[in-house]
Amino acid sequence: MKKFKGLIGTLLIGISLFSLTGCVSKEDKLIKALEKTSTIKSLSYKANADFKFSGQAAQEMGGFSGFNLELTGKSVTEGKTLAKSQANIKVGVMGVSTDLDLIQQISLDKDNADLKMLLEVPEMLKAQAGPMFQNTDYIYIDSKGLEKLQQMEKAQNPDAKTSQNIDMNKIAANAANIQKSSLLFLKDYTKKDGKDLIKYTGKNPITINEAEEKLETYEIKLNNEGLKKLLKAYVKDEKRVKELQDYFTALAPEGSKENEKINIEELNKEIDEMEDIFGKNGLLISFAVKDGYIVQQKINADLIAEKDSITFNLSYDVFDINKKIDIKVPNKEDVKSIDLVDLISMFNGKLEPSIPGSL
Repeated sequence: MKKFKGLIGTLLIGISLFSLTGCVSKEDKLIKALEKTSTIKSLSYKANADFKFSGQAAQEMGGFSGFNLELTGKSVTEGKTLAKSQANIKVGVMGVSTDLDLIQQISLDKDNADLKMLLEVPEMLKAQAGPMFQNTDYIYIDSKGLEKLQQMEKAQNPDAKTSQNIDMNKIAANAANIQKSSLLFLKDYTKKDGKDLIKYTGKNPITINEAEEKLETYEIKLNNEGLKKLLKAYVKDEKRVKELQDYFTALAPEGSKENEKINIEELNKEIDEMEDIFGKNGLLISFAVKDGYIVQQKINADLIAEKDSITFNLSYDVFDINKKIDIKVPNKEDVKSIDLVDLISMFNGKLEPSIPGSL
């Protein structure tokens, strides 16, 4: 059933990410580091990700074999309700690269999340788009604009089940429940059936922000057999399966097939019969600890899907922890910007792109 294939894929992503936290039950220092890392109020970071493709997908894309993504940025949390971040994103494809800045602010209260985001228009896009982005430096997005887009979507197709039917607060609550129960599951799993999942790799030279020093390191390895074993252990508990059901029900528009009840027997059968998703190198997750914080994470994955192969490598470094970091989020009126709603209307032929920079 297609629904179960989607469920297994989503569960795999979740388990892979939760492994970064669940595995620490074996090492007290890492447990304390994860707890301490979650309290960070400000930080700077550098991340680099490489994606390489081969097989049918690369042939269909005219020899396109992958891309590289680099991020440098900083983030700060002010109190319990305000979070700001600023990042430079560079994308490289077939020897050509472009970069842009992203500035965002999220303000939370007990009922709603208020988003404000400014996405820089890359120079390459400006050159290709002609007058559309003349005198425009940023695309502006906020919560009110996203609500307008939902209303536009509904107006164009009144019978469609759109994101207006989706309760974001319920999704967030269900996701938090899954994270909590998955952490408890993995702590228990690594004490019993998954004792070989985690390995302490000692002190090794690690470079963070161009400074090298010896840090304590850990790693997780997972292959196809280990993945199936992990997934089947996870879905043994009816409460965890119910949490997954609640999450998919909240995520899917009303009336979707995703709202069908999950059958545990069918799910186990599909896990048994699912094709291998890892190549010979499988999945390797490693991280390093400094001053009680996790300051580096790396993920290396060898993925296969039918006639395609994807190699994924990610490195994520954290530094300037809890140092004074100032991020200024400008208002839409303070910069040369165009609202995302107006931009989409423009593409739909409803707005003439005469002076977008004046919006």
